Amino acid sequence: MFKFIDLFAGIGGIRLAFQELGGECVFSSEWDSKAQDVYEKNFGERPYGDITKIHEKDIPDHDILLAGFPCQPFSLAGVSKKNALGVKHGFEDETQGTLFFDIKRIIKEKRPKAFLLENVKNLKSHDNGKTFKVIMRTLERELGYRVYTKVIDAKGVLPQHRERIYIVGFKKNIEFQFPTLPTKGPVLNDILEKEVEEKYTLSDKLWNYLQSYAQKHKEKGNGFGFGLADPSSYSRTLSARYYKDGSEILISQGENKNPRRLTPRECAKLQGFPDSFKIADSDWAAYKQLGNSVAVPVVKKIAQKMLHALKEERHNPNYYRGLLVDENYLNEVINRIDFYKDFYIKIISSDDFKASLTRSGSITISNDAWHLFFQTPGIIGESKEKCIKIYWEQLEELTHSKVKWNGNKKNLNYKLTHIGKNIPYFSEEYCGDIVVLIKVNEEEFIGYTVKGENLFTLLNQNSVLPNNSESKELMVSNLRH
Repeated sequence: MFKFIDLFAGIGGIRLAFQELGGECVFSSEWDSKAQDVYEKNFGERPYGDITKIHEKDIPDHDILLAGFPCQPFSLAGVSKKNALGVKHGFEDETQGTLFFDIKRIIKEKRPKAFLLENVKNLKSHDNGKTFKVIMRTLERELGYRVYTKVIDAKGVLPQHRERIYIVGFKKNIEFQFPTLPTKGPVLNDILEKEVEEKYTLSDKLWNYLQSYAQKHKEKGNGFGFGLADPSSYSRTLSARYYKDGSEILISQGENKNPRRLTPRECAKLQGFPDSFKIADSDWAAYKQLGNSVAVPVVKKIAQKMLHALKEERHNPNYYRGLLVDENYLNEVINRIDFYKDFYIKIISSDDFKASLTRSGSITISNDAWHLFFQTPGIIGESKEKCIKIYWEQLEELTHSKVKWNGNKKNLNYKLTHIGKNIPYFSEEYCGDIVVLIKVNEEEFIGYTVKGENLFTLLNQNSVLPNNSESKELMVSNLRH
């Protein structure tokens, strides 16, 4: 048996999935009193109230933390020419005052083996992507968890188009894969009741209003309007606003009768709750609670994968490479090169591996790159060095490094030293990838790593490579040194 806690619990949809797999809930929290009532009816215990008022030390030890947390804005300092080498790396102020901070402080104190967070799909784009960036930075870099994310549509297991982002994290570096759902799932007819009370049929006034509203927006080229569901397919997303008029999911009752909204029990089935699950007595409360809840079968499938991963504990050797050598950074690198102009590119080779072993480890820099670091080229018989700052963007680490010229006749070369133990790029895991140093000013650089397969894309975009293929191969060969 494993133990879990249920934060922002709602009516207990996430708990239901994990409990059915043998888990024991040792703590739950939900601030809404009506949701607490339903939770208590189904699980025999009333959740604690406002999580912000509960000290993390008072929460029981647990194996898995579960939270379907609200989406709130985060403040995230932007990186500009002035602060790109910025000196601020912590997140102490960025998550304060948000409910995600409460998840963070509990994970930090209790160190569960794993966690599952659920949110709306738009979390990734919320506040121009700042919210999601802070969340990932906090979970991965500050708390040290291995984090996997995926947007999953429930329509493979439920008759509902419901996309949600799921964030799974593990304390250990273990391999995890999200479940693959069927391409074709159940249909709306599977959950519709044969006999429905008349109160769920739309009044003439409401039905006329919805049709008029839809027509008005159609003429303006907007897609707003009611959703008359196809019983042989899946519905739109059930939302917490369904109690207002039910317009997003309406069921046809033939030509001579107005359509109806789903009943609360049908909404419960639409979310995957069993018939035995007790819902609120009030239709208004039931609609709101079910619209705010989760797709229970999706959560259950993720839970099964999580428990399997925890049992197997297979090490994921490529986790950090996947995290730090991110395809999404390629355009950012190209744009910054275009802005700052001066840059240096090096393909990571086995000769560079020792750089990560000690603070004073070094990598060789091509002799023809001297102008990026010095006013004049190195002279035989003389040595010189220069201190530079490198802000490693993907790691959010600032290193105080040195560029040295060794004028010894036996070994004429430039080296970058004092890279720092927190920079993992110069290791076997990254062999063949590309380090890019972009010069901001005489003493400051921005560092990136991109996948080796993007080398020619990167260089061609910046007019570095000649068209002659033989010359290209020669230049690539030089980048390895």
